Amino acid sequence: MVARFVSDSSCDIYVREGVNYTTVPLIVSVTDKDFKDEPGTDKNAFLDALDAAHEASKSACPSLQAWINAFDNADVVYVVTLTSALSGTNNSARLAKEMYLEDHPNAKIHIFDSLATGPKMALIMDRLIEWDKQGLSFEEVVEKGEAYIKSTHLLFSLGSLHTMAMNGRVPKVVAGATSVLGIRVSAIASPKGEVEVCGKTRGTKKLVRFMVEKMIEMGYQGGNVRISYTDDDSIVNKIKESLLEKYPNANISTNETTILCSYYVERNGFVIGFEI
Repeated sequence: MVARFVSDSSCDIYVREGVNYTTVPLIVSVTDKDFKDEPGTDKNAFLDALDAAHEASKSACPSLQAWINAFDNADVVYVVTLTSALSGTNNSARLAKEMYLEDHPNAKIHIFDSLATGPKMALIMDRLIEWDKQGLSFEEVVEKGEAYIKSTHLLFSLGSLHTMAMNGRVPKVVAGATSVLGIRVSAIASPKGEVEVCGKTRGTKKLVRFMVEKMIEMGYQGGNVRISYTDDDSIVNKIKESLLEKYPNANISTNETTILCSYYVERNGFVIGFEI
């Protein structure tokens, strides 16, 4: 049986060549316009709208039917979702699974809660695809996948606090002050999939050093790394160079964020997923 691999669009990767893979789009609403996280959506227009917003924006998880359509009549489906601690996306995927199994009672579907977003989700999907190609059974892939989630981490740096201020998560005066002073706020995804601020830095050199040191503190020893950046890869490339100086054999890949992770970290932001 051919496996189907499905993720919500916060994984930052729409297409995987040669893989039976698809993403289910989330939607971000800014002012009076909806931006669907799918190929063809103008990310620059989205970022411009986000910068200009003077009111709260919001995201919406995929519909049940969107998930069911993504399963595509497959008999084996592996799904990776955005953390259930911050979104109803995982729950909608589980409800869709129940509905799908009513019409496909012999199908095997597993929903992996990444407890994160972006590049950590991509790392999980990398491994699921790898294990399936190796010929592991559905049960073996599920067991290894759930264990792998616990051996990966997510670390990110916000390009701005503007959206958080508009959504009432931080005072506007704090957001303004950090912008004026050039302060970058960094955070991690906790073991429960929640956001925990872990540092504040000023200046590129300090930010790069902080990120690398934080990864090592969290257990990084040269494993696979994926980094997603919103629109500027200069800091990301410096982090990559610094990591390769310490771990020359590390496999580090970079790509741009799509709509949802861009919404989280804003312009100049980036997200790091890594193995420990």
